Amino acid sequence: MTRGQKNSAKAAAVVILSPLIFSTLLSTIKFFSHIFLKAAITFPFIIGFLAYVPVYFRFPDSGYGYVLSHELAHAAAAVASGIKIKKISVRRNSGHVTLAGNNIFILLAPYFIPFYALAAGILYATLSCFYDVSDYRRICIGIIGFLISHHIMNTANVLFGPVQSDIKKAGGVVFSFLTVVFLNSLFLMAILKFIFPDIISLSVFGKDIALRTQGFIAVFSRFILSKW
Repeated sequence: MTRGQKNSAKAAAVVILSPLIFSTLLSTIKFFSHIFLKAAITFPFIIGFLAYVPVYFRFPDSGYGYVLSHELAHAAAAVASGIKIKKISVRRNSGHVTLAGNNIFILLAPYFIPFYALAAGILYATLSCFYDVSDYRRICIGIIGFLISHHIMNTANVLFGPVQSDIKKAGGVVFSFLTVVFLNSLFLMAILKFIFPDIISLSVFGKDIALRTQGFIAVFSRFILSKW
């Protein structure tokens, strides 16, 4: 199969799965809103998340900071895939990672892995194994909120801008966009569950996705049958 044929097959696959993908997105938005409704508990995250919004609009060109996280996410995915990293190059408005191989996970990793937020969480969890850092938990949550906002806004900016080479290589615009939306939703919920285990229930989240998916399929089925 040519690259074009492979991309078409991948696009067809995610389109078939689109009820699940959009259901996951809607459920994520619903559960994410719970964070704001529980502000008495989650205010450090909310403050951090909202604090990045004016920063983004004041400095829409995130430059070196975003490029660095982007390339490090590629590199981390390569390490997780057992692929050798040959070179990492980071400039203000561009960068690249030279690898011994590649795959879809590596290509799309920067678009669904909030690298800085994940690194901050891992650092806090690691320090907590050796020191009592409970007094700094709220500060850490605020920082993670800020960094998640950074990831979401910059990723959206990239996805709705000129098509990146990563997107083309991974499987084209349709496949990559829907895959990134789906994986971002899952990653965000996993992080929120880690931060707020008493507020976020993954089992309820899963049931909500299932019900929405059934609803989408039922509506689509009725539409198809009405045309016959």
